[in-house]
Amino acid sequence: MNIKLGFITAAMVVLGGCATTTTDLLSVALDKESEGHFEKVMVMAISDNEQVRLTVEQSLSAKIAGTGTETVNASDYVSGHLASMDKDELRGKAAEAIAANGADAVLVTTLIDNSVRDEYTPPQVNQVAIPVVEPRFGNYVGMQYDTVMMPGYFTSLQEVYIQTTLFDTATGKAVWKAQSKTINPVSLEDGVENFTGVMVPRLQRDGMLSGGN
Repeated sequence: MNIKLGFITAAMVVLGGCATTTTDLLSVALDKESEGHFEKVMVMAISDNEQVRLTVEQSLSAKIAGTGTETVNASDYVSGHLASMDKDELRGKAAEAIAANGADAVLVTTLIDNSVRDEYTPPQVNQVAIPVVEPRFGNYVGMQYDTVMMPGYFTSLQEVYIQTTLFDTATGKAVWKAQSKTINPVSLEDGVENFTGVMVPRLQRDGMLSGGN
């Protein structure tokens, strides 16, 4: 058997760069006593980064609006660095915004953790079948099995953990809460789009939106 190592470098490049953005829901909890089906949702992203805040709020609002539920962005009513505010100040500003826009629910997103870690994939040895023409038997084509060795490699994984909570403005209670993990966002926009593409359908499926079940 032959040991083929010629494409090791190329394989490392391909495998190291093939990660795609994914979002997984780690946990979901809802208040079964809540009637849900909220008609107007104010979206509030807790962040001191204005670009992050606007991107998250606008993406979530657009996705929720697509279900037939009316939305408003908290950034249109509340300015400042929300992540740096104490809870009482934040609640006061949110209450003022709700009074101004008439939302019956508030969807709040909060960053829990954003970290990068290295994941190691050990070496692999595979048997690859290669067709071989056997002239002794006319046009007979046989199979030769060669050993292909793939080296171990490291892949950097960015993991973004977010908590998303839906509050009923009439009672102030959290009626739906989820924790999610988004892996390897290519960009802010890519990560947020992937996140909203998972979060909003689940909100709808759980009957929290007026356009839901």
